[in-house]
Amino acid sequence: MKFSLKKFLVGRNRYDKKSVRIGLAICSIVLFIWSLTLIYPFVWALINTFKTPMQFVDNSFNFPPEKWRFDNWEKAFTKLKVPLPDGTKEDLWGLIFNSFWYTFIGAFLGMVPCVMFSYAVAKYKFKFCKFLYTFSVIIMMIPFYGSMPANVKVFNEWGLTDNPFFLIGGMGCIGGSTWLIMTSFMESLPWTYAEAVFIDGGGHWTVFLKIMLPMCMPILVALYVMACIAKWNDYMTPYMYLPSFPTLATGIFRLDSTGYGKANRPVYFASILISVIPIFIVFVLCQDQIMNNVTIGGIKG
Repeated sequence: MKFSLKKFLVGRNRYDKKSVRIGLAICSIVLFIWSLTLIYPFVWALINTFKTPMQFVDNSFNFPPEKWRFDNWEKAFTKLKVPLPDGTKEDLWGLIFNSFWYTFIGAFLGMVPCVMFSYAVAKYKFKFCKFLYTFSVIIMMIPFYGSMPANVKVFNEWGLTDNPFFLIGGMGCIGGSTWLIMTSFMESLPWTYAEAVFIDGGGHWTVFLKIMLPMCMPILVALYVMACIAKWNDYMTPYMYLPSFPTLATGIFRLDSTGYGKANRPVYFASILISVIPIFIVFVLCQDQIMNNVTIGGIKG
């Protein structure tokens, strides 16, 4: 049977076993090439961590290196220090500790108002429901840097700048992809469960905490992991609002802006790969929750 691309796209021929195998083979090749483009930058950075600064300048694509420099990783641990306002410096372990509490606690506190607001807008049709939804979408269109001076002034007035309680102040920020996804998902959940709870004497908080949240748990875990990745890579917020609590991302940003980071790129790449390891482990452990499609049901007729 002669293969025809036109028949494969518009005709019944696309359902033939041979055509399906050919289509899957083409898709597999395209995805394999695309995956190589994503993996290559990490491999390139890893190879360059074992070079001297002069080898990197001469030819950053040369492999294997003429002289292997394993001490670049040790230098990444010792050189990655951030000066604090009091004149001291935060070492790598302090940066890692700040990154962990800023990432995981900040992502959790940032999701709490989004989930609650999504539930209220999706399941309770009150008077200003559509207005709040439209208003939130309009606010999302305002550039972040356009509102930064006002944000800095507000947090300074509240005494939350350079304070871990800054994360609580950020709980009021509702919007972004997390809010939109949660609102759409909440709208798809059946209200039959809530009616059964009301008949049994339960209240609205019972419905939210014991019915809706467990049903949303798979997508909540996926959104939480993605929020953690965004928080982990965020260097601007700790740089602006938490100068005494720099994170790994802030330390790498400062290292890149210094003369040492620009002159010794192998050490700079080693520090970047060190910062990737923790959040990569989190992604590997939670990838099933992110990638798998979970169907939740249980309404009986």
